[in-house]
Amino acid sequence: MMSRIRRQGAVVLIAAVCVAPAGCSDGAAGSSEPKAQSMGVPARPEERAPAAAAGGACQLLDLYAVETLLGIRFDVAAAGQSEGALTCVLQQREEGYPDLTLAITPTGATPESFKASATPPGATELPGIGKAAYRLVRPAAGTDPAGPGAGAELGWLTKTNQIMVVRCRLPQPAPQTEADTMGERLVDLARFLDPA
Repeated sequence: MMSRIRRQGAVVLIAAVCVAPAGCSDGAAGSSEPKAQSMGVPARPEERAPAAAAGGACQLLDLYAVETLLGIRFDVAAAGQSEGALTCVLQQREEGYPDLTLAITPTGATPESFKASATPPGATELPGIGKAAYRLVRPAAGTDPAGPGAGAELGWLTKTNQIMVVRCRLPQPAPQTEADTMGERLVDLARFLDPA
């Protein structure tokens, strides 16, 4: 299970690095450590290991907060790091999907270059998150019942010069309406991760 999570984390990490705008520069971003203001989270019983224990981008994710904001319980977390980019993948202990991926990449991009280079085709601009943001709802990747169903993605340029991308893939055969709802819930998660 953990090896599958690590492989998925590596794929997402490569994708996150490839999405970085052409206007990026390695030196302009400073530290690659996650930068988000922490919000107070009440003490909870130790049913699950905290996501932060995995390190990397998982330090920004609280399993209980994610469950509250998205309505999905995740049990395990795995982190990855490469060339300053950090990732975290959350999954359920026995299931491949749903999963939640957070990727953080330092950047020197401007809002204009982010919109031009990092926003995927079909995405809609999303005001009120960071310097610039997009939201994209994707259909299921295929018909394999063990593969991912429809999903939602939200990416934004933070005020601290990072690109943050959070993606939730639902299990088959989740209807498209669930992905639309998840796209809206990801906005709340983005505000948790990167408060204004």
